[in-house]
Amino acid sequence: MPEHVFSNPPLAEIVFEVKFKDPNVVNYELLIGELYSRLKPNYPFNEMLKPREMPALLFPFIIQQRFRASQNSYPLYQLGPGIMSFNINGATYHQSPANKWESFKTKLLEFLRIYNDVLADKFFTENFDHFSLRFINKVEDTAMYPDIKNYFTNKLKLKIDLVFGRGLPYITNLENVALAQTYYLNQEKTSKFQFNIGTITEGSRKLLLDTAVISNNVPQFEGIEGWLEEAHSTITTFFFKLTQNITAIH
Repeated sequence: MPEHVFSNPPLAEIVFEVKFKDPNVVNYELLIGELYSRLKPNYPFNEMLKPREMPALLFPFIIQQRFRASQNSYPLYQLGPGIMSFNINGATYHQSPANKWESFKTKLLEFLRIYNDVLADKFFTENFDHFSLRFINKVEDTAMYPDIKNYFTNKLKLKIDLVFGRGLPYITNLENVALAQTYYLNQEKTSKFQFNIGTITEGSRKLLLDTAVISNNVPQFEGIEGWLEEAHSTITTFFFKLTQNITAIH
């Protein structure tokens, strides 16, 4: 994301996710061991997210193990039967002195290159349910309150008007908002953009912007960088159009 326009960048986390159609396509225990062996120099810190005595396949498509460079650090990668994610938090993302997206993408592709090697012939388009790239932003803007209806309608250009409720005495006293929409990005309906926008209280009132590109037509390894660039462009364009009138974060 072109972070140079922000004095207080609102990015909370970026998540790249791979999900298989079948959690049994890859032997989960062997995958963990081989990846850890290859990635231990960079991600030696191992966190188990479930009791060790519980079989992994009782919880398909649920993250069960996390690997970090050091305790509580980012980036990290996470695994479960049939699912993998690579995450970075906003603070670490913005520590990069160079182009921050390029720096993150380099780390992600380095990981995916090893992931591809370990999966071998299992890294195949037909085996995957989807790839997704997700950006989570938390924007603090004092202009949001006290009139949240006016804020969403006039600042964000997300008109909130419950026509059927006109005349109800409380309808203008809007307290919280949660909006979610999904759009297809191509005629084949194999790739979609989705967003969730809402108000949260996290120490202070904030605007939560959760945006993602999810593709079922998954590229082979050689095409992933191009897919990432296109997904990143879709997400950032939407983000800047939505937040163009929010002066508190510029």
